Amino acid sequence: MAHPPQPLDNLRVIELGHWGAAPFCASQLADMGAEVIKIEGPEHFDEARKISRPLENPEADGYYFMGVNRNKRSLCVDLKTAEGVAVMRDLLKSADIFIENYRPGVVDALGIGYEDIARINPRLIYCSISAFGQSGPLVNKPGMDIVVQAMGGVMSLTGEAGRPPVRVGSSMADWTAGWMSCVGILGALHARERFGFGQKVDIALLDGQVSLLSNYVPGFFKTGEPNQPFGSGHPQFAPYEAFTASDGFMIVACLTQGFWCSLCRMLGREELITDARFVDNDIRTRHREILHELLEADFKQKPRAEWAAMMEALDIPCAPIHRLEEVLNSEQIAHNRMVQSVVHPVVGEIKVAGVPIHLSKTPGSIRRPPPLLGQHSREVLAEIGYDGARIDALLHSGVVTESGKAG
Repeated sequence: MAHPPQPLDNLRVIELGHWGAAPFCASQLADMGAEVIKIEGPEHFDEARKISRPLENPEADGYYFMGVNRNKRSLCVDLKTAEGVAVMRDLLKSADIFIENYRPGVVDALGIGYEDIARINPRLIYCSISAFGQSGPLVNKPGMDIVVQAMGGVMSLTGEAGRPPVRVGSSMADWTAGWMSCVGILGALHARERFGFGQKVDIALLDGQVSLLSNYVPGFFKTGEPNQPFGSGHPQFAPYEAFTASDGFMIVACLTQGFWCSLCRMLGREELITDARFVDNDIRTRHREILHELLEADFKQKPRAEWAAMMEALDIPCAPIHRLEEVLNSEQIAHNRMVQSVVHPVVGEIKVAGVPIHLSKTPGSIRRPPPLLGQHSREVLAEIGYDGARIDALLHSGVVTESGKAG
């Protein structure tokens, strides 16, 4: 059955991506209707296929790969051969978007760099995602999510003061770069509609991490802060952190003075409102340790649900700290359709994250499971005009494979 119209219908995306940022970007575009063809080689395929494989089927693709590659088709072509590069160039002649996240210089060496492809398809939106940028002193340094979290400052602010730094639990550098790539691509598409030309979109994971520090940058150059992690707290707000209740952990977030005053009254601690150490947010942040001790002594007296009921009645922002099993099975996540099912051709039904962008008239959707390696090679080549004999010759030579197997 035909799906309802989607915002990126009729746009063709070629993804030469591996691991996180580029595959994630391409899957978000696919959710909004773009046709995404993932390019991998018979030997140099996306290594994410090997990560976290199902215990009951260790030859299947890994859950990591399944999580960021839905709604795509797979063409397996050997780009180390001249014939394979010719296939790639033929694909890019009619494509709207190309996304790659190899180390700078790799695609240029293959003959499919931006300047090469812009000559044969000047309307192409060409997105290159790298760790540190396409030029500069770190251009040749290998980088990945944890490396960029470390070098981008985020890790230095994550964890507890006086203890070792902590990686953000999600692959924050990869996913941020993926979202930034989506924004850049959509902006370039809009420019193409207005002016008629394509262009290159250059995204660096490092830049994405610095952009996440935007609220800190102005003050840092005046004060040198923040210069250490604040645990569950925030260097610019207090109280805005985790507290221990009698049955577990919860968050209280007094973003405004009104929330703070309501919290004090709820606790029967009105004297804290006029206490010289806590009279406004900036002063409270300077006395956050003693404030935390005072409040936690109260919060330990009752369970989380009881505190939540009291605070929610006063509209004070609060939340229990959910484990994955709690959030992924929560009523709100179900209501938002943020966990959906697709049927994988090898392992059967799998759960994937839903579509986080909710459009009222042209909603995105999950229509395909993550592809097997080379699952769609023959049909993709037929769509760009290759006849059966040519396809058979490419398959026979091994330039193209149609394995339909996991990586």
